Amino acid sequence: MRIKHLLITALTLAALCPALPAYAAGRAPVWEVVELRDPKPDSAQRAEGPEVEIREKYVYISTEHAETVRVYTILGQLVTQKEIQPGTIRLQLPTRGVYILKTDTATLRINL
Repeated sequence: MRIKHLLITALTLAALCPALPAYAAGRAPVWEVVELRDPKPDSAQRAEGPEVEIREKYVYISTEHAETVRVYTILGQLVTQKEIQPGTIRLQLPTRGVYILKTDTATLRINL
């Protein structure tokens, strides 16, 4: 009996398993700059985390200083990460669900 090797790409995997999350099937999260601000002195704002708001399937992240933002699934898989500058950034995630958003100063649970 011969066994043939099967090459499964992200697209064929998504077709075989429709419940697979979109980010695993090849669609990437979309980051957009909404507003840029001049940074505040580091000592003045480091204690406070960013403001996070969910509106119309978007995650809006407002911060007064540069931060690294990481978004994980509820199971701990990294979905996306980005170094953001002071201002407001809009993030569109490919699927609805529960995510963990971690920054340099805060960890938040977000529900889309």
